[in-house]
Amino acid sequence: MTDSTPQTGIGARQVRMEDLGLVTGADQFTADLDVPGALDVVFVRSPVAHARIVGIEPSEAIAAPGVIAVLTSHDIEVPRVFFPNFGALIHDAYHRAPLALDTVRFVGDIVAVVVAETLAQAEDAAELVYVDYDPLPSVVDPRAATADDAPLLFPDAGTNVALHLPFEAGTRAQDSPVRISTRVTNHRMAVAPMEGLAIAAIPGAAGKLTLWISSQMPHAFRDLTAMWLGMEAADLRVACPSVGGGFGGKTPAEPDYVLVAAVARHLNRPVRWTQSRSENLLTMQARGHVFDVALEATRDGKVTSVQVEELTDVGAYPGIGIGMVMTARGLATGTYDVQHGSFDIRCVATNTSPTGAFRGAGRPEGIHLIERAMDMLADELGMDPVELRRRNFIRPEQFPYTNVMGESFDSADFDKALTEALRLLGYDGLRKEQQRR
Repeated sequence: MTDSTPQTGIGARQVRMEDLGLVTGADQFTADLDVPGALDVVFVRSPVAHARIVGIEPSEAIAAPGVIAVLTSHDIEVPRVFFPNFGALIHDAYHRAPLALDTVRFVGDIVAVVVAETLAQAEDAAELVYVDYDPLPSVVDPRAATADDAPLLFPDAGTNVALHLPFEAGTRAQDSPVRISTRVTNHRMAVAPMEGLAIAAIPGAAGKLTLWISSQMPHAFRDLTAMWLGMEAADLRVACPSVGGGFGGKTPAEPDYVLVAAVARHLNRPVRWTQSRSENLLTMQARGHVFDVALEATRDGKVTSVQVEELTDVGAYPGIGIGMVMTARGLATGTYDVQHGSFDIRCVATNTSPTGAFRGAGRPEGIHLIERAMDMLADELGMDPVELRRRNFIRPEQFPYTNVMGESFDSADFDKALTEALRLLGYDGLRKEQQRR
């Protein structure tokens, strides 16, 4: 970096400040914190996908060594948790109770909380909590969940389609004789950060509360959690020590965190919970999209329309997963100047783990669907896929640019970036090798 390098942060060398503590082990994560007098929390989770809770018998667990309390929804009231931006779009019935009330809806739903003096004691006692389940029909395939005779997760909502949001904008050209269609799938996956969720909740004087958490968004988490717990935001202190990855999965609307905070206030004792790896894989999931994509174009390769019919499996409690497909919609035309677009969203509740964000939060999915379709269109036209893209790029002089899906871009030179990528790749040589083979 020379003295003439503009010091805007853009293009300048960024010196990492956090590495020394991480590589030497000096930094502390939430689970490393020394919290005097803290009790350990273990959740009793449902082993069945869909069932009525007939009864919970905690007496044997309560009598186990070191156990302070075994709490169910009959012992402690915990508000429903939802991300307001997306929760406002769906029926209230879909909002999740962190501690199951009378029904479990996925394998992993929390039915009881065991609090003990040590983690080992809490884990042992959790095995002693007896729960009587009356199984209900379940549905785990999102397409099957849309059928008229599909079992309903939330009868009050009257449907498993939590959100149906059609969208169309622009003018559809009449002279587009070429049409291709394909299905692009983004499968369910686990977020799997190195550090799972972790929280230490410490009650203070006059109803105040301190939460140490592993989170990507501590400020939003404070405001939402204070609202759910009926507190003033100023009375809730949220602190993040080192965070071992998030990748989108550690959101401001974590029902597990809200439940632990409520337990600490209920007992007026400091409590802590660290998510196990199995819990993390079971409950922190993302994606689950199916996109049926169609492109219309002229014979010389100008794309005139992008049309998408989308189905997302948002799991047992639709929430943040809804937002991911809405972000994908914004980028469904990619880097291309397209004058017509439609995008029909259906987010479907199933008896599976709720979904959230992961690595780009819908944006990679949007780019994936348009780029896959562009390759297929190039093949249909017998055109080099690079040339097809160049014919459709948003040109530098068109910026600032708002695409047909409503997404705004301030500036770019897509052709210049592609040209440099092709140079680094040795594209012409790769094409010759492809032909030789």
